[in-house]
Amino acid sequence: MQDRAVAGASLGVLSRAVSEVSILTSALARKERTLFASAALAALLIAFFLALHVLGLRDHVSFLSGTQPPSHFAVVAGVSYILAWFGAVLAAPVFAIDAVVYIVLTAVGRALARRHSRAP
Repeated sequence: MQDRAVAGASLGVLSRAVSEVSILTSALARKERTLFASAALAALLIAFFLALHVLGLRDHVSFLSGTQPPSHFAVVAGVSYILAWFGAVLAAPVFAIDAVVYIVLTAVGRALARRHSRAP
């Protein structure tokens, strides 16, 4: 009777461990999708900023110094440029660093796992 209780408890612990491993595996799969999303978002923010810069919207930011904007388009263009600049300078590096750190840590983890599996 006591053996069955121990076996039942062991089975419960084993099933919980398998459940946690499957949760971790699905989390890693989600992380790889978000890795691509992070890299793509960083590239998109930088590309959007560069497009506005090439279009010459930097000149419309003069309202920050108190200069009267010539039209409503100048205000919209200036605010768009400022938001794109903040996205490219503040947000894009965070997304890019997230992707790079994940890639490096994954590579190190795989190398350590291979090294550990080869050890006698």
